[in-house]
Amino acid sequence: MDAKDLPGAVSAYYAANGNPYDLFQLTGNPGLPIDVMFHIAAHRDWAEASGLLTNYSVPTEVLEFLADRFPDADGDINHHPNASLARKMRLIAREATGSSLHSFFAATKADDAEQAKFHALLDESTAGATIAEIWHKIRPEGSAPRV
Repeated sequence: MDAKDLPGAVSAYYAANGNPYDLFQLTGNPGLPIDVMFHIAAHRDWAEASGLLTNYSVPTEVLEFLADRFPDADGDINHHPNASLARKMRLIAREATGSSLHSFFAATKADDAEQAKFHALLDESTAGATIAEIWHKIRPEGSAPRV
């Protein structure tokens, strides 16, 4: 189930009928079809569906669906690299992973100077400061990407 070219019918079968081990293998597969991701998010419990968070190919739409279905898992979902910009803004900056920050900088089109300033402000920030609080010191107009 690790193959990127896993046939859709096979992945759909395991999404519906697989045991926890099968699902763990399946949810991490970068070639998992989006309809199968949605099936897992809609029909499996959090312990099984949360495996999708290990898959960096899971799109924002599936993450939003998971967040709606499992509101207590908001913090975990917000750390996924494909989480929406609004979700990333709510992260505690010191807890953000490198991949989350990288995708945040890409989404805001932050240049090297802005990224360096962010990291400098992060070092000076309070423990509970969010990405939004730090970012607004760099771009007071908000998170809008530059064109």
